[in-house]
Amino acid sequence: MNLMIDTNIFIDVLTERQPFFTTSKEVLSLCLDKKVQGFLSASSVTDIFYLIHRHFHSNEIAYEKLGYILLRLC
Repeated sequence: MNLMIDTNIFIDVLTERQPFFTTSKEVLSLCLDKKVQGFLSASSVTDIFYLIHRHFHSNEIAYEKLGYILLRLC
């Protein structure tokens, strides 16, 4: 099964945003376990970077977390 994953799912997990963290983490776990193939739009990549950078105030953390998403989940 293929899933187009919304930007907010990634933000929920990467920032541990409540009350959505647990459910969003389950969605991404399906991708990690190769039970589904996850996709995100090209514009989501820049949106995720911007929102993560804004949350953590760090380019290094934003690149690290975005890299994890791109290499392992999608």
